[in-house]
Amino acid sequence: MQELKAKSLKKSRMLENTGIGSGEAQCCALANKLKLEFIVCDDRKFLRQRFFSNDKGLKEIKVLGFSYFLHIFYRKKLIDNVWGCFNRTIETNNWKGSEVQIANYTFLKDLGY
Repeated sequence: MQELKAKSLKKSRMLENTGIGSGEAQCCALANKLKLEFIVCDDRKFLRQRFFSNDKGLKEIKVLGFSYFLHIFYRKKLIDNVWGCFNRTIETNNWKGSEVQIANYTFLKDLGY
């Protein structure tokens, strides 16, 4: 895995100082460094913090949830029931009615599931 260097480490610490968890902050800093368009994260607190943040770099990173993996697994024929897996994941993690459920549901609907 790519290591964080001084500029990325500073960005990570700046994000942490705003209350973002260290894992999410490091992931975002690394995504910026590698010029990635997205990260995969379902942390509800992080999703809220990102929504209300004024950090342009943070807002530029698209955040995908677990449904991204469901989509990939379905395309690779590793699963045959996207909605069954979706519902089990929501129930298992107690995400019913949460931002996580809504965001992942919307993602799958936008893809035509």
